[in-house]
Amino acid sequence: MMSSNAPGNPPRRPTREELEAIVRGATMDSEILSYLREHDSDGSVQKQLEEIRSEHGFLEEFLDANQDALSTTTPLTMQPAPEGYEILRELDRGAQGVVYLAHQVSTKRRVALKVILQAAFATERQQQRFEREVELVASMKHPNIVTVFDSGVTPDGRMFTAMEYIDGVPLNLYRLHDEPGGQAAMTTRERVDLFLKVCDAVNSAHRRGIIHRDLKPLNILVDTDGEPHVLDFGLAKVVGPDAMTESAMDATAAGEFMGTFAYASPEQVSGDPDLVDTRTDVYALGVILYDLLLGQRPYELGGNVHEMIKGIMETRPQAPRELDPEFDRDLETILLTSLAKDVDRRYQSVHDLADDLRCWGSGEPIMARRDDAWYVLRKFVSRHRMPVGLAACMVLLIIGFAITMAVLYANVTLANKRLAGMIGMASNVIASADPENTDRPFTAATAIDMLEAWSDVVHDEMADEPEIRARILNDLGESFIGFDRHGLAQTHLEEAQHTLVDLDPEPDLETARSLHQLGRLAYKRAKYDDAELFFSQALAIREGLHEEPHIDTAQSLHYLGSTYR
Repeated sequence: MMSSNAPGNPPRRPTREELEAIVRGATMDSEILSYLREHDSDGSVQKQLEEIRSEHGFLEEFLDANQDALSTTTPLTMQPAPEGYEILRELDRGAQGVVYLAHQVSTKRRVALKVILQAAFATERQQQRFEREVELVASMKHPNIVTVFDSGVTPDGRMFTAMEYIDGVPLNLYRLHDEPGGQAAMTTRERVDLFLKVCDAVNSAHRRGIIHRDLKPLNILVDTDGEPHVLDFGLAKVVGPDAMTESAMDATAAGEFMGTFAYASPEQVSGDPDLVDTRTDVYALGVILYDLLLGQRPYELGGNVHEMIKGIMETRPQAPRELDPEFDRDLETILLTSLAKDVDRRYQSVHDLADDLRCWGSGEPIMARRDDAWYVLRKFVSRHRMPVGLAACMVLLIIGFAITMAVLYANVTLANKRLAGMIGMASNVIASADPENTDRPFTAATAIDMLEAWSDVVHDEMADEPEIRARILNDLGESFIGFDRHGLAQTHLEEAQHTLVDLDPEPDLETARSLHQLGRLAYKRAKYDDAELFFSQALAIREGLHEEPHIDTAQSLHYLGSTYR
């Protein structure tokens, strides 16, 4: 690994030996990464890297063509198999190892036999990672994480591990299209349900302090029963108490890039391993889900390493609705939240991501938009269309009746008991328009129009009945708070309070109600000192006028407590 330069000095140009090591499978040192990103403006180092890669590819072809004459590259299928195993065929080959399909004699089951490169050529770090992967996967028990059965050393000194053989395809290829005479392509709901099983597996690893760091479709195989399996924990990072066991490895790996560029998060390519945490896996899962639902990645990566890193750090993911205007808005929000460049704006855990996907599946509000009151109201209405529709019709009839009666009785004295009953009914009707009143939901647009029309009636027709006018102004102010019309709410509540003070300087329960609602309004505006003052005044009035414990007193006390933060 390259030695660190003094702070502030530009990284030195990487040597050919260092570039050759990268081509052979070594991870990329932070200084090389920094040089390619910031100082290889003419692309000369990138060009040299491509030339070495081309030469390396030619050498591999040469070795393959002459493997009979080169004992060091003899495949395992032509050598004595590990004791207790029969090699059937090669499944996959990478820069650091080979995977074979094998038969475990003792259990008579087929296994995937992962073998490290020829021992003489395997680096100490490769061997360390191989051993650690065996330990990590063996420590996890989850139906959607591949199981390790055995590990050891081949007769020629290569390290191997025998794990569960998954006869399947990568996640992004599973039921991608309709199969003639077979299964149809997955629906969006089926893709999300399948992805949720992956989330559960990754979350299980996170609970054990294991961050995968290389999640991608090739590392998630779906078997013939439609069950996904997460594999290849070779680049995993351990956090928490178990991290002590890998401190030596981390000390030499600091600054390296680990992962796959197409699914890497901004913090992964930053060169600082301390920035990598469980949210790094959230980002990779976001890329995977985007590809699963839209058939492409959220942004294109191309060119040299510098351009790829710049794309990961800066390129905005394309909004799904820009590709498909019919794409579900909540799913779009979930995808873009999981792909946030700023880790603090991303889902803070895979569990949170999975929770929002489950909320989407059940039609409930998702966490990523739960601070949007109008959105929550729309979700409620969409889930209860029939009862809300019937309720809306009934409320409209009641509103029309209530307004008519209010105008007809505007000049009747307060002693008229029938008018008092009508006022109670009017208050209930206004309350039914409050989106925070879950017992009587109402459509937002109709409610706002109704409230503003009623406000005009109160001001034009009830000037001679100040007590009635004050009560209805309180009702209107309370409902405007629920719809986040803060300016209208403050106007109506302050007018109600002034009207009541003009009627009688001694405060009554209606005055307490105005003060309590002004406290709610101040709290919503994050004016906590003002909220504390209003709630204290309302509480004092209610405690003085209610001889017995009362729900209104408890409510003011509860809200007052919430301001002490």
